[in-house]
Amino acid sequence: MFKTDEDVILFIDSLDTGSILQYSINYAMKNLNHYLTLQSKWMEEERYLLGTVINHNPSEIELLDAWETHYNAERFRAFYVLRYPENVEKIRNN
Repeated sequence: MFKTDEDVILFIDSLDTGSILQYSINYAMKNLNHYLTLQSKWMEEERYLLGTVINHNPSEIELLDAWETHYNAERFRAFYVLRYPENVEKIRNN
């Protein structure tokens, strides 16, 4: 469905918060190591981007505030589900 990471990010940017949150609660990661490795890289990129906006290396508090304000954990999870569908499984709702 998506050819590049940028395609996925643009799609996620078009979603409302409720839709993004659905990816957090409806999918489980099959390979947690892969997920956490990519999430760590994502967080480092976020640290860099935030630093360019605030013109200094962000503190942990500034990074956490930005992470929570912009739902970055949920956005990353949505990105992972959409970009690596073979590495996730849908959680069955009873």
